[in-house]
Amino acid sequence: MELARFSRVPLDMMNYGTRTRDNGIHPLLFDKIVCRKIMPMAVRFKLNIEDNENVLISSAKQFLPLRHAICAITLLNSGMKNRPELIAGSFQHYDRAITACRSMPPSANSEAVFFLHFILLMYDIACASQRWPEDRVSWSLHLRKLACLARVPAGSTVGRLQAYLSWYVLLLDAQAGLAGNPEAGHYTRAFLENGRSLPAWPISPSQRQVLSTPGAMEVFLQTHRLSLVTFEMFAEQSQASLKLRNTFEDRHVGLEERQEFIQDLTSRHEELWQFNCPADIDNLDGIDDLGIIRGTYNFARLQFSILQLHLHTSMYPYQRLDGDVFAEEDARHCTYIIDTVNQSFKFNDKENHHLATGLFLAGAATKLPAEKAAALIMLREMEHAGLSGAVARVRHLLELVVREQAKREISGGSADEVDWIELSREHGLKNVVFGM
Repeated sequence: MELARFSRVPLDMMNYGTRTRDNGIHPLLFDKIVCRKIMPMAVRFKLNIEDNENVLISSAKQFLPLRHAICAITLLNSGMKNRPELIAGSFQHYDRAITACRSMPPSANSEAVFFLHFILLMYDIACASQRWPEDRVSWSLHLRKLACLARVPAGSTVGRLQAYLSWYVLLLDAQAGLAGNPEAGHYTRAFLENGRSLPAWPISPSQRQVLSTPGAMEVFLQTHRLSLVTFEMFAEQSQASLKLRNTFEDRHVGLEERQEFIQDLTSRHEELWQFNCPADIDNLDGIDDLGIIRGTYNFARLQFSILQLHLHTSMYPYQRLDGDVFAEEDARHCTYIIDTVNQSFKFNDKENHHLATGLFLAGAATKLPAEKAAALIMLREMEHAGLSGAVARVRHLLELVVREQAKREISGGSADEVDWIELSREHGLKNVVFGM
C-alpha cells in the first residue's frame, strides 16, 4: 500500500505540471475554467470566441510566450486552491513568459503580446493579493506595457477581445486605485492623458448573429456607450482618490475643499449618466436580443452605484466622519447593489467577480444589519469566483470591517470611524482588485 502510494508521487516535484503531457492539458483547463474566472463577462457574451475557437488559445499556438503564460495561470489557479505541488511548475512557466518579454522582437504580433501581458497582469494580481512576495508590484509594470499596447494608430482595427480587454484593464486599474493601491494608475493616467481613446468593439461576422435587427443594434450601442462612460468615470475617480489620500495624509486639503470636490464629482457623474442613459431602458421586453442588451445595461448600472457609493464613503481616510449629506442616497445604492446581486444569484450567476466589489462596499457602508449579513452570505456563496479564492479574501476583510464597526458602536463610538483601507493595511491584507 505504502509503496503504491509513493510510486504515484513525481520524483522531481519542481517539474510537476510542466511535463509534455501536463502542458497539453493546461490550455483545455484554461479554456473551460480559468478564462471564465479572469474575464467572466467576455466569456458570457463569447467575445473570446472567433471561428468557434478561444482567441487566446489559437493565438498561443503561434506564440510560445503566451502559451507559457496560459500554463502558468492555469497551474496557479489549481495550486493556490488545493494542489500546492503545482505552484513550482506555475513559477517555471511564468519565468519563461517573463524572460520572453524582456527580449520581445519588434515584429511580434501586437495582439498576442497584448494578450500575454493581460494574462501576466492577472497572474501578478493574484500573487500580490497573496503577498507573494510581500512587496510584489510587478502587476503595475504590466499595466505600463498594456497602456502602450492599447494605443492603436488611427485607421487600424483590432479584434473584439483585445478591444474589450482594453476597456476591462482600464476598469481593473481604476479599481486597484480605488482600493488604495499607490502602485495603481499607469493605465488610467495614460487613458486620461491621451484623449480617453481606446479601440471600440468591432462587430465581427459572428456578432451579427447575436444582434439580429438594426433596432436591437442601436439600443445595444447606446447601452454599450453607457457602459464605457462608467469606465471613464472610474478612471477619473480612481486618480482623484489616490491624490486625495496622499494629500489628506499631508493635511493639504481642508474639509470645505474636500466636501466641495465630492459634491461636484457627484453632480457630474449624475449628469453624465442621465445624458447617456438610453430612453425607455426599462421597457425592453419587446425588443430582440434582450440578453446582451440587458446584461450590458445592468453591468453599467451596478458599476454606477458602486462608483457613487465609493465616492461618498471611501475617497480618503475616515471620509464619513466629515458629514452624512449623502446618507439617504447611499442607503439606496446599498440596497440596489445587494438586491441586484441577489437577483443575479437567482439565475445562478455566481462567477462574475465584479459583483464582489459592490457587495463589499455595500456591506461596509450600509447601516442595516440585515444588509451586512446578506452581503457576507452572498460573498460566501461566490467564493469560487475569481482566481485562487480571491472572493474569500474579500469576505474576510468585510468580516473584519463589520466586527470593528460593531466594536466602535458598543464602546460609544460610530461605525463611520472605521476606514476599510486603513484597516486592511493594519491587518497586512492586500486586495489589488476585489474578487480578482
